[in-house]
Amino acid sequence: MEYCLGEPDGSATMWTVAADTDLDGDGRLESVGIDIDHDGLIDDVLADLDVDGVADHAVVDADGDGRPDDYFTDDGT
Repeated sequence: MEYCLGEPDGSATMWTVAADTDLDGDGRLESVGIDIDHDGLIDDVLADLDVDGVADHAVVDADGDGRPDDYFTDDGT
């Protein structure tokens, strides 16, 4: 799965990783665990829900309870 993360200076880096998380419980690994909200926990994910090989959702567990709280999308442009 590929994903791109940007920096405050406007630069961005493209990453390629193997999915390691099943976000939607269907038995297929379509997400990668990451600490998006900088709380020190790998409880957030970047997810490829349309199965095209590129992350299209950032899913954040904002309160640390192990359940998704916020979904953010990106069209990849």
